[in-house]
Amino acid sequence: MDAILKSFSVGFLLRSVFAGAFFVLTYVEATKNTLAEIHVNAGNIFAVGLVFALVAGVTVYGVHRSVIYPLFEWGLYAEWAKRCRTKPRRRFISKNVIDGLVRRWDDKAGNADAHARMCSRAEQITVWGDYIHLQYTSAWCIILGYLAGRVVGKPSAMPYCWWFNGIAVFFVTAATFSAWRSRSVEEHWKEPSASSEHIT
Repeated sequence: MDAILKSFSVGFLLRSVFAGAFFVLTYVEATKNTLAEIHVNAGNIFAVGLVFALVAGVTVYGVHRSVIYPLFEWGLYAEWAKRCRTKPRRRFISKNVIDGLVRRWDDKAGNADAHARMCSRAEQITVWGDYIHLQYTSAWCIILGYLAGRVVGKPSAMPYCWWFNGIAVFFVTAATFSAWRSRSVEEHWKEPSASSEHIT
């Protein structure tokens, strides 16, 4: 059990709380009848809301990574997608930006060998991926918060429905666009022994 708990980093838990907060907010919104009833009870925000946000965030993240994201990966890693990203205009990130990113990532490794530079690049791509999944998880939390609120709670006019739906669509769009750019960067840097100035 201790090993499992140690696998949850502070950063992961904070991202989970952020995403899970959308679940709590949309659940509350979906179970209220009027605008006047939609409010945050300051006395319960940490005692109840924070716990639900954390549980929802971690659960939705797990489902997203194991069930939903593989469908996105299938598209991102498909041969047609790789061929598409060989064309500079379809990478959605310019060669100059890729060069600049990789140069900064290599600088973090200092005068280390090629393997250390590649590890530095991989670490930065992993951090990038964390924020991509944060956006996806936030969107699914919004959707599931509404569904749970509609099933468990009383009927609601959901006055903020369009706002939250718009945020969910924005998160999914932004995350997918960012994932495409991330794959473009990964695919267009050279071997570990090559310098970032020669990335194609």
